[in-house]
Amino acid sequence: MIEVREFQRKDQDAAFAIWKHGMSVDLGNYWIQWILNQNHVRLMILLVPVLVYHLGYASSLIQGIFFSTLPSGILVAFLRFMVYRTNKDYVNTRTDMLDIEKHHGKRFLVAEGDKGEILGTIVYVEEPKITYFKENKIEGKCWEMFSMSVKHSARRLGVAHKMLGDLERRAREANVEAIVFDASTPQIPAVKFYKKFGYDWELVPFPSLGNSFPKKQIANCFFKFCRMDIIKFHKRL
Repeated sequence: MIEVREFQRKDQDAAFAIWKHGMSVDLGNYWIQWILNQNHVRLMILLVPVLVYHLGYASSLIQGIFFSTLPSGILVAFLRFMVYRTNKDYVNTRTDMLDIEKHHGKRFLVAEGDKGEILGTIVYVEEPKITYFKENKIEGKCWEMFSMSVKHSARRLGVAHKMLGDLERRAREANVEAIVFDASTPQIPAVKFYKKFGYDWELVPFPSLGNSFPKKQIANCFFKFCRMDIIKFHKRL
């Protein structure tokens, strides 16, 4: 049985580890899959052998494919590094997660298993940054869920369903009229889950990063190159 409860000081290490893994490893894997499935990225990788052949570095296209293994590998490795670096920089800016009790308190919820193991985390704010949806101002009391992570070994056990359902229950009890949040387009499994949960959505451009984000110009160009966008979610309760 999975129980969703408010965060306690003893949960700090487990909750931080789950959140960090979700932001750095899981999100990174989604981003890599998304990037390598982009047509222009695939075209770049496929054109490397042709370029090697036409520049005279190979006597045949087959030889060009063989000689292009290294530059193609370097390109993929560079993309992986950019994903890793971008996510690492984001995690480093989230100093609030080093003391969850101080910065989030009762708004930070955890999913606990039968043996007391923390299986997932979800946190919300009562003053959302998302104030418009589909060009309409969101009226009434609204919460924003801005982070939900599930432990890798607890996937497909209904943890996310339990946490989001509990968040909606708490919101209704507090007379909240709507819940909003966003996700990036590469998070395909999460996006499908939110849609099945009854959330309306809209696609918006990936926002430029703030001045506090390290190497923001490089990261912004990277997001544009990878054609990443943001999906806003909204649900009336």
